[in-house]
Amino acid sequence: MHNPSLLDCERGGVSFNMQMQCLVFRPFRMAWEGGFIPDAMAKDPFLIVVDGLDECKDKHEVQEFIKGLVAFCKENPKVPLRVFLTSRMERHIQCHLDVPGVYLENLVDLCTEDDITAFFESEVSKGNEVIESYASKKHALFEFSGGSFISALAAFQFILKRGAKGLIAHLPQSLKTDLGLDWLYAEILARSERLPHFLDIMSTLALLRRPLTVSEIAELLGIESYKVANVLVNLQAIIPIPATDSIPVSLYHTSLHSFLTTKRRSGRFFAHPSFHVHLFFSCLKRTLMRVRFRLPQDPFFIHPIHRSPAVEYSFSFLMAHFKLGEAFFCLLDFDSAIPLLNEALDLSPYTTLFNDTLAEVQFGRFKRTSSISDLEQAISHFRETVQLRPVHHLDYPSSLGKLTDALIHHSQRMGSTTGLKEAISLCRKALRLRSSKSSDASALLLDSLGNSLFEKFRLEENVADLEEAISVYLKALELHPRRVRSLPLYNVGNALLKRYYLPTGTIKDLEDAIGHCLEALKLRTYESSRHPIRLLTLNNLATALLERYRHPTGTIEDVEVAIRYCHEALLLRYPNPAWDRSLILNTLGTALMQRSCHPIGTSANLQEAISHYHEALELRPSFHPDRSVSLTSLGNALLENFRLIRSIPDLAKAIALFREAIEIAQSSHRDHLALSCDSLGNALFDRYLFQGAPIDLEKAIYHYREALELRPPPHPKRWVTLKNLAQCLVAHYHHAEGTIADIEEAVPLFGEAFSLLPEHHVERPVTLTSLATSLQTLRAESPGSNCPLPCLPSAKEYCIELAFRYSAGREDGIHWMNMWGILRQTCVMDKNDLDEPTKEC
Repeated sequence: MHNPSLLDCERGGVSFNMQMQCLVFRPFRMAWEGGFIPDAMAKDPFLIVVDGLDECKDKHEVQEFIKGLVAFCKENPKVPLRVFLTSRMERHIQCHLDVPGVYLENLVDLCTEDDITAFFESEVSKGNEVIESYASKKHALFEFSGGSFISALAAFQFILKRGAKGLIAHLPQSLKTDLGLDWLYAEILARSERLPHFLDIMSTLALLRRPLTVSEIAELLGIESYKVANVLVNLQAIIPIPATDSIPVSLYHTSLHSFLTTKRRSGRFFAHPSFHVHLFFSCLKRTLMRVRFRLPQDPFFIHPIHRSPAVEYSFSFLMAHFKLGEAFFCLLDFDSAIPLLNEALDLSPYTTLFNDTLAEVQFGRFKRTSSISDLEQAISHFRETVQLRPVHHLDYPSSLGKLTDALIHHSQRMGSTTGLKEAISLCRKALRLRSSKSSDASALLLDSLGNSLFEKFRLEENVADLEEAISVYLKALELHPRRVRSLPLYNVGNALLKRYYLPTGTIKDLEDAIGHCLEALKLRTYESSRHPIRLLTLNNLATALLERYRHPTGTIEDVEVAIRYCHEALLLRYPNPAWDRSLILNTLGTALMQRSCHPIGTSANLQEAISHYHEALELRPSFHPDRSVSLTSLGNALLENFRLIRSIPDLAKAIALFREAIEIAQSSHRDHLALSCDSLGNALFDRYLFQGAPIDLEKAIYHYREALELRPPPHPKRWVTLKNLAQCLVAHYHHAEGTIADIEEAVPLFGEAFSLLPEHHVERPVTLTSLATSLQTLRAESPGSNCPLPCLPSAKEYCIELAFRYSAGREDGIHWMNMWGILRQTCVMDKNDLDEPTKEC
């Protein structure tokens, strides 16, 4: 042997192509030309089989081998030697084989139903009873296999392996339902599960927003192509390997995607949605790498033609993977993403994708940390995105919607409407300029305008803003197609529920709110409703039902249904698991407290409510914007428990919780602060009644006054604080050596509270009685008092109504006639009220 290194290419530096040329092709040609091959053997050409060419790691070696092979065959067409190659047609292979003299065949195209029939007949001839039993179903199996003999054969082998006589009767149903194929998927997937990157590759295939080729999947995951191919080669029965690398990897049957994305079905093969976080970072790194080495002809990284398919996918679906994986981001993920996005933005400052994605990531971090710095940076980038996009841009409405959402959160934190006014102005301008454009875009802009107006009402309490918000939401609802009406239905229901709380609110507002929420729920089934709007809708519906229960027309069934809706919401997958769960737990606690006060309720309901409030509080750390609400809710439940069993520790704990809530709410939320002050007043008043310490009564009055200042007209809960403060003043007069000034202050408070209470509210009789009693005390103790008397033009009719309503016992009817008599002598009424009501009664 003249060159021993030909036998050791690694040590001798000899290529595989040179080995084949020197050791196979040339010797064979010389043997044929020298007559060393008998004519009988040369009658048919010799065949060399090279299997799995695409699995060779060195692409350059493969290319050189193919070029040498093609050149040899072209130069020696009469030499009786043929080479049979099996391979996936990756780019580096296909480009050298697509030449004259090379025959290319795609095995997927060659399989027919006749092949499967031939297989059946062969097995039946061997006396295979199981296959014979399946012979009548071969057409259905052929359709399931997508024309792939490998896929059909895999199903047959599984049946033979299991001796699956019991499956024969169920096969037709199995082929029609996804669940029936799970046994086949699990059996086949198990073949590759021990290979490197198996779960990453399968999760990628299941969660990609559009299919990619093998090499593109490898590039996205940062691994070699052959590793992807190694995993897929064992799965060809359910995932065909494309003949060329220009064809994306697809699934034979859509049920495989459902199998991989349903945990109860796929088990250890489950493609967990948290893998979107990995895909987001993969897309971000591919995109950033392209930006770092951007081409001179595309300095701003804006033209798809200058991006590889994997980079193009990353550019197109970077934001999608973030939104789908945001619920699974930890703080470390946010901290890792922000510097990378800042670098990308520095390198390509006019790319809206980086601006928008950075804003979304910072906004997501704000939702976890409540850092005002994160929120303000997110607003800055959202605002820049809006400025970079002209008003008629397709994505302008969604960009403006994101900016509006961030400005609303900023207003909630800072208590300022400056940002809201900016959002309202931008939305009005965009609606004017896009008046003739698509209804979908107009609907999105109307949603943003309605949200801004609604939040402005919440901060400034201008009823005109709420009325306009409702009108805008209704217009948006008309424009939205049915498939995306759940959000606008929720918006309308939420606004109507808020209007019901106003003094001018009616039961129709409440019923309409419930109706819109129910309609929104019908648009999404339980299995497919992982959308946050369903969660919020369930919560609002439960809240509305609890409000209807408090109305005279309500029944305990409203509470029972509200509890069921809360339990359903707890089973949903949350966009923000901890925070959203705390919202439902708080509402469920309120529903259980309502039930505990009803005759069918038990003390166990109250204990369960306390437990849910505790869990909600644990899920709301110090920076959570609603922590003060949880503190107050838990405090009220403990206060109720004190009233039930006289547990002093519960009362002390409630007071401590209310004080912590006040401290937190001082700098954040006016409504939360008012609620906490009012609740602390209740607890101190209860402790005064139980222990008799005058200091508790003085402190209760102080906190009620604080709450009243925080609830100016027309605040929907103003009447609550008015009544509480008035009752405390009456107690101060009677039990704490007070003066007639306490009664003089209490009378107009009771009168205002009565006038603010909605019609038929359960507290109206109690408030009217307290008012009449205070007026009687005032007349008796200070006939010449200058106390301004309340104007109650409807008092007569209301007293007569109550006389009839409560006339089951004669004493009740007389009681209300006496109430009217007192009011008639002391209050300002209509002229028609001067007549005695006896005849009318």
